[in-house]
Amino acid sequence: MLRRLGVKVLCPYESWTVQGYVHTFGLDHRLFYAEDSAGSDERMFDWSPSVRCRVPAIVTSLPAGVPAPVRLTPWKESALKVVVQMRKQGFITAKQIASFGIGVTAWTQPAGSKRPWLEKSQIRGQWVETEHMPGFDKQHPDMYAKALAEYEAEATKLQLLAQQQTEYDRVHH
Repeated sequence: MLRRLGVKVLCPYESWTVQGYVHTFGLDHRLFYAEDSAGSDERMFDWSPSVRCRVPAIVTSLPAGVPAPVRLTPWKESALKVVVQMRKQGFITAKQIASFGIGVTAWTQPAGSKRPWLEKSQIRGQWVETEHMPGFDKQHPDMYAKALAEYEAEATKLQLLAQQQTEYDRVHH
């Protein structure tokens, strides 16, 4: 049973020596080959995958039996970060959208009969939210709150660094 679960159990085995049969442990042999697979190439189970499995940023807590819950995909995680930054600064640029690893086209250009989610601001290069923006924040309020907290933590960190730089400049000049 343990072998089926990938657990190796080391047991003594008989080996022939000059003195006759002796019971011994051969870690080099017993660790890499299954105990009861004489001559087969069954090896230990590899517990370390070559690529890490992607795990969502948060675990959604849905009650049992919810029909077709809305999936929190990696794209939506990035989209929520875009929405947070756009709402906090009042606009977003194409470069900022791309910095989250998602394409700008879905945000700025209409797809078929759909209207664009963002429209050009009066200031060149800036985009603002339209009424056609999907409710990503309502679909995943926990992830939106997490993205908001991360944004505010980063803003606080940058503000602190700016204050330290100002203090340094004041003292050393």
